[in-house]
Amino acid sequence: MKRSCPYLKKDYCSNQEYYTNSGANNGSKYRHLHCGKTFLTYSASSGKHYNFVVGDALKTGTAGSACSKADEQSADALKDIIAEVCTDDSKTCTGC
Repeated sequence: MKRSCPYLKKDYCSNQEYYTNSGANNGSKYRHLHCGKTFLTYSASSGKHYNFVVGDALKTGTAGSACSKADEQSADALKDIIAEVCTDDSKTCTGC
């Protein structure tokens, strides 16, 4: 990835652990990104998570599924972030 993993949280999630569609740092409000130093996860609901960055690997299929789900849930800001991650890694994530 162009942006190294220790900076994922800072670069994509405003240095927050959780990032909602409105930009709030709230892990109890679903739809959100869960942002760590070595992972990014789209949490569509309490039981549905899309781990699209793990370590230094972007999982393009999972990212595409996360984009599609975010679009379906009208989480446009989160979809845009997922798409940005794909673009920054020079990858195409179908659904973004």
